Amino acid sequence: MNATLSKTISWLRFPLAALIVLKHYYTPDISAEAVGGSDELMFYHYIGEFTQGVFPAIAVPLFFFISGYLYFNKLELTGTQGYSFSIWKKKTQGRIKSLLIPYLSWNLLVLALYYITQCLAGGSDVMTKDGYMLIADYGIADYAKAVYAIDSTGMPIDGPLWFIRDLFIVSVLITPPIWLIIKYLRVYGMILLTALFLMGVSTHLPGLSSAAIFYFAWGAYMSLHKISMGADAEGMRANLCGWIMLASLAVFTGCYFCGSPWEPKAKTVYIFSAILCIFCWIGRWVKTDKIYIPALFSTASFFIFAFHKPMQVIVRRAFFAIVHPQQEWLLVAVVFLIPALVISIALGIFYLIKKYFPFLKFLNGYRL
Repeated sequence: MNATLSKTISWLRFPLAALIVLKHYYTPDISAEAVGGSDELMFYHYIGEFTQGVFPAIAVPLFFFISGYLYFNKLELTGTQGYSFSIWKKKTQGRIKSLLIPYLSWNLLVLALYYITQCLAGGSDVMTKDGYMLIADYGIADYAKAVYAIDSTGMPIDGPLWFIRDLFIVSVLITPPIWLIIKYLRVYGMILLTALFLMGVSTHLPGLSSAAIFYFAWGAYMSLHKISMGADAEGMRANLCGWIMLASLAVFTGCYFCGSPWEPKAKTVYIFSAILCIFCWIGRWVKTDKIYIPALFSTASFFIFAFHKPMQVIVRRAFFAIVHPQQEWLLVAVVFLIPALVISIALGIFYLIKKYFPFLKFLNGYRL
């Protein structure tokens, strides 16, 4: 991996984490309850849906893609640098520290937070939903489900961390078959994998999402074949990538809001074209030092991702309870301002951990 691509990947971590925070701000149920149903404030609801379901759709797949690329970095399909049990063991040990330990820690922290909140509320249904048990009534199986997959959504109690769970499982269990597919079936295996993904074939098992396997495998393919992903692109090639991304975004947006059955396929095209465009443009800017993100921001990206959902729920509910916003311009502004505030709070806490409480670095995958 060349220096430009390495810097590009490092640069991307913070913006992608910020996109995920933005994605998780708007929820139609809470917004409808607070400011009215779908027949009111239509511009606000369209902006909310766009920031929730369309524009940030690139973030999680790109993280999977980058993870697959980095996992197989420096390995070769032929020669002495191939995949082996010793390499798998070493990488698994690393993923236990960087993924599994923080995953378990954050879910247990959120579980404890909900438990304390419910106790302070006198055992009422605060912080629960219809059909959910109070944490005080949990048995061993309920705790296990809360950490792994709390309900039919396939998410743990700290919902966004499904990504970390799936990434860990793919890294540990699915990398050997991915290696075999790329080595022996070559591009034909990837075409088959793509066809299955576009057809909607899925295991329906929490931890083995088709998106995780698909994008991780394509990142692995690009890495093992030493494809630059356009990070060194110049001029017309980078501009072409940009136009393709904008066109695919427009098609995906139309499919999303019209409820078209072609939406999943349009989304996949948008994501792939966006990946190509992002590496083209960010790679060009990184080489010329036209853009700069502090190292703290990049390092804190995992912490922001793990921390943001509970804090964003608290900030959003507090804002609506205190301010009672009704003006549409204010509601639209808040779609962006509250995620920015949550990111700022996360960065501030991460800075304090880095400076005064480094023993808590396990919350960030042992990176400070």
